[in-house]
Parts: sequence; C-alpha cells; structure tokens
Amino acid sequence: MIWAVLSALCSLLTRYKGFKEGHKRILVATDLVGRGIDIERVNIVINYDMPDSADTYLHRVGRAGRFGTKGLAITFVSSASDSDVLNQVQARFEVDIKELPEQIDTSTYSMISSCLLMLFFYLNHFLVVARAGSNA
Repeated sequence: MIWAVLSALCSLLTRYKGFKEGHKRILVATDLVGRGIDIERVNIVINYDMPDSADTYLHRVGRAGRFGTKGLAITFVSSASDSDVLNQVQARFEVDIKELPEQIDTSTYSMISSCLLMLFFYLNHFLVVARAGSNA
C-alpha cells in the first residue's frame, strides 16, 4: 500500500516511519498534522476541511511537491467561510487557485495516484449532487 490515513488504527510511529522512508506518499490529514511533522516525499495532500487561516493552509499544502518533486493539493471548499479563507490565501500569496476541472491529465501522476484522483472526481460529483438534492 502506498498511502496511509493518519488515524488511531495503527501506531503513529509506524505511519510516520512509512512516510519518512517513502513507502507512503499520499497524506490525508486534518489539523492534527497541520504543523510539526517533517515528511518529504508526499505527492498529494487532501484537505477534507479547509484550514482556518492562510498560514495553516500553506503549512498543509506545502507538504506536497517538496524538494523538486511534483505535488498536488486538493481542498474541499464547502462553505462561505471556506471561500473566505481561500480568497485570503490567493490574495496573500498572489496565486490563482483553480477549481478542479472535469478532466485532468493523470499521466503526470503514478497509476495509484491517478486512481485516487478519479475517486475524488467521483466523490466530488456525488457530494455536489447530494448537496443539490438535499432539503438543507
């Protein structure tokens, strides 16, 4: 397995070692690992929840593509406050963060990473459809 989810299911030390040795390269995390970890070869960072500040956002996405490698950060933006933080990030760091397009060139990423990206395209579509059909 080349990815790991930081959870209580296995020891933190084992997971950390897997990342440090390059066996795990996709990081799925929340604020619990937003700061204070030093992991080098992470290819994809997925933010299920938008951080509450531009600094925390930078810390999280900065884990992907370090040391001359390609990286991808995916962040789910699901509320007005999430959009506000995203706008702060764009203004502060003078970047234009694009919405994930319907089609991307997955040849840039490994086969496993490409499969994961396709899963997120499906999940994103499902969440949008579910939100549109909800009574909330």
